[in-house]
Amino acid sequence: GARSLVDDGFAATVRALLGRVSASELGLRRGDATSLRGQKVPVGFIDIYSGEELEVCVFAMSKGSRIPLHDHPGMHVFGRVLFGKMRVTAYTPLRRLAEDEEGLSPARAGSGYWAALHEDAVLGPQPANFELAPVVGNLHEVVALEDAAFLDITTPPYDDRAGRPCNYYDAELLGGPAARAWEAAGGEGALYKVTPSDYPGMPAQRVEYDDRAG
Repeated sequence: GARSLVDDGFAATVRALLGRVSASELGLRRGDATSLRGQKVPVGFIDIYSGEELEVCVFAMSKGSRIPLHDHPGMHVFGRVLFGKMRVTAYTPLRRLAEDEEGLSPARAGSGYWAALHEDAVLGPQPANFELAPVVGNLHEVVALEDAAFLDITTPPYDDRAGRPCNYYDAELLGGPAARAWEAAGGEGALYKVTPSDYPGMPAQRVEYDDRAG
């Protein structure tokens, strides 16, 4: 199966490179997000690079659109807000819920976690990096407070056959950072779609990362 590329050196390199990326370098304009307003699917998706160990893409979001709460099984994610303001809410799953969890049906409890609120932050309008780890902050949702776009780098990428499907969740805060989250089977996540479009920027080039360097 694909391995994660992430070690301290790789993470530092990605953060530094992300810090230099702008929307214009990727061929993106604010109008790419504005044009999605009123569309049946108000979130756009641009695939820049897809490989066995790494995926790079852009999400363009019209004001008020939302990417529902979802997970990234065993994955690192490095992101950068390119323009606009968005609210990012992230939870850290702690342990599975009991099957007889009070206030939840057995189906919900059986797919759920006790979790801790990791982040609830407004990012932008100035470009800003964000990231999540295989456990810490691994469940997150994104809401566009303005027309916005962000770059997304995942390693390893989603792969159902390798046991890394994208699962969607509902969550409730219980006071302080404590929360419960459970899979939204047949709900909003199952209906979530994106509008794909072609990448308008410079072609991506594969560069081998040597984790023995340095």
